[in-house]
Formats: sequence, structure tokens, C-alpha cells
Amino acid sequence: MSADSHDYKDSFRKAVTQLVSQDMPVPWRVKAVDDLIEAYVAQVGEVPDGQQLERLANYLLRDSVNQPDKVSRTEYPALNEGQWKLRCRREMSSEHVGVMATCSKDRMRKKRYYCESA
Repeated sequence: MSADSHDYKDSFRKAVTQLVSQDMPVPWRVKAVDDLIEAYVAQVGEVPDGQQLERLANYLLRDSVNQPDKVSRTEYPALNEGQWKLRCRREMSSEHVGVMATCSKDRMRKKRYYCESA
């Protein structure tokens, strides 16, 4: 690894640290993160370090993690694995609802698996 490459990565890390310390509305965050990544790619010619990209992604998602009612307030909420499994257990496919309405003996929900699409 050359010294120039190390300098670019160190400068980007410092820029990420400074950016994630700022509190701004989500649309501004998205724009700032996008501009920072675009500037890095334009100057260096490669994608930034994965650890720094993860920090930027966490910065973008900061508000959605701390909202207990994010599912009811957001059209497409970001769910973690446990929340997704719970949602799949609670929901029922529309084809099964039709069967339950016509057949009184079938009161059990069809078992859905977490990897099955909603």
C-alpha cells in the first residue's frame, strides 16, 4: 500500500468522523453522504473502505433504529431479522384468508418462513 493511498483513506476516515458527528435532517444526511462518497471516488478512483461505508450507512439509519413505532409511521421501514420474523408470524397470506372464510375447520394459519417474501 502506498503512502498516498493511506493518506486518502485517513482523510476519508476523518471526513466520515466529522460528518457522523453532525445532527441534520435525513434528506441532508443522504445528500452529504452521497457527496462525500462521490468526491472520494472522483479523486481516488476506487470505492471507499468498507468500514467507513458501514459507518455512513449507520449514520443514515440512525433515526429509524430508535423509533419504536417505525413500522406504523413509515411506508417501507427497515426491519432487523427478529422484527422480520415476528412480522411474518403475525401476517397471513391472502390465499389462506379465503380458505379460512370458506372452511370452518381450517382455523390454523399457514406457517410462513422468514425468507418467504411478504
